[in-house]
Amino acid sequence: MLAFVWWRAILREIERGGLRFVLCGVGGVWKKPIVLALMAGLLVVACAQKSPRDAMLDASINAARVELAQGKPYSALKTLRNNFSANTREDIAQFGRELVSSINLTQDVLQDFRSDPSGHVADAGLTLVRNLKLAGIITAEQAERAERDLGQAVAAAVASGATAEVLLDDEVARLAPMQTDAVRAALFRNTVSGRLNSRRSSMLVKVALDTRKGSPERRLLQQNLSRLVIDSKTMPDLEKMFPKYVAELRDHREVLVAVRSADRLVRDDLEKTFKRDRNVRIVDESHAEVIIDIERLQWTLSPPNESVQTVQYASYNVNILASTLLMPRNATYVYELRTGNASLQYAFELKVQDRENKKVVFDDLIRGRESTSWHQCINPRIVNVFGGTQPASFMANAHMQQICGGSSSAPQQGAMERTAYGKLYRRIIAMQPFVRARERLR
Repeated sequence: MLAFVWWRAILREIERGGLRFVLCGVGGVWKKPIVLALMAGLLVVACAQKSPRDAMLDASINAARVELAQGKPYSALKTLRNNFSANTREDIAQFGRELVSSINLTQDVLQDFRSDPSGHVADAGLTLVRNLKLAGIITAEQAERAERDLGQAVAAAVASGATAEVLLDDEVARLAPMQTDAVRAALFRNTVSGRLNSRRSSMLVKVALDTRKGSPERRLLQQNLSRLVIDSKTMPDLEKMFPKYVAELRDHREVLVAVRSADRLVRDDLEKTFKRDRNVRIVDESHAEVIIDIERLQWTLSPPNESVQTVQYASYNVNILASTLLMPRNATYVYELRTGNASLQYAFELKVQDRENKKVVFDDLIRGRESTSWHQCINPRIVNVFGGTQPASFMANAHMQQICGGSSSAPQQGAMERTAYGKLYRRIIAMQPFVRARERLR
């Protein structure tokens, strides 16, 4: 067993680029392979320390044992809640079984919620039950019963108005007992009355959209329209219910832009860039606040200049441990280094008209150059003296680590073009009509 640990430790170090020969303050290089492997294995095992994850798990166990000693087994179980999973360490799983056997899990989860009837506490109890099931500490039937009882307790509290702190985006709101009309209506009221973000606003809009016209949910949502945090994805659903409000909102928050160009590709590319901005809407010229006239004067894309170089290391230039254990005598480590570069030079004639102030706010040339380079190490292999080859799964030495450690592949087609149009877009939105629109949103 100890030998197996040695070899695993050695191979793991090799995959990281070779075993360092200064371990725990012991230095030196051994000549004999067997002595080398034995001593390296012993040093790796002797110097082994607990991983940060294991150290944190041990700290959680110690904290849980303190709570158990204080007569709080359920609190101890909650302390370990996030450590229970399908891959739970056996000592933690066994401790969890001891704790569960000493309590009534369902009753303790319910009591926790009754003491603090909020979605946060209900979700914590639900997570505990599900994690215990994943770890095999409780059965599927026990977990199902605990979830059902928790769902029923939360549903009763929500429907009766005993709590306003369970919301639509809480995980417990997904449980089957929470799906009745009365409970869903109460969850809607709780959510719309609380602190709103884009996620909750989107959920409110989707729920209201599924109700009939004039429903209590739609009326309540209409009363709170100004509090919603609406993003571009939610806007279409909101428009189906409140088209006038959305039209006013768009007029207030968006810049209406028209793009003109003799080159249709230029116009389409710039429009696609603008469509990623939720504060810009591409419209017909007759409705535009801003008209952009753009002509492409230069667009020179150099073809990728790529080269491949073969790099070789004799066995005495390879990490001594990897060379001894994984390479035949006098073999050579070989790989190809692929390098390349490409560039784009561009120039646009740009004119931006602000129709509100009836003046041209920009009329000039915009020039730029984009370039990119890459390098990649491919096909690492070991070639023996007879010409036979085998794949190499380790870094040969520090020189290879330096060259290949930050390998990058050739950029996707169109990457430099998108970067160029992105810079052009940022230059345009820094102009006065767009600054004025951002001020309207404050």
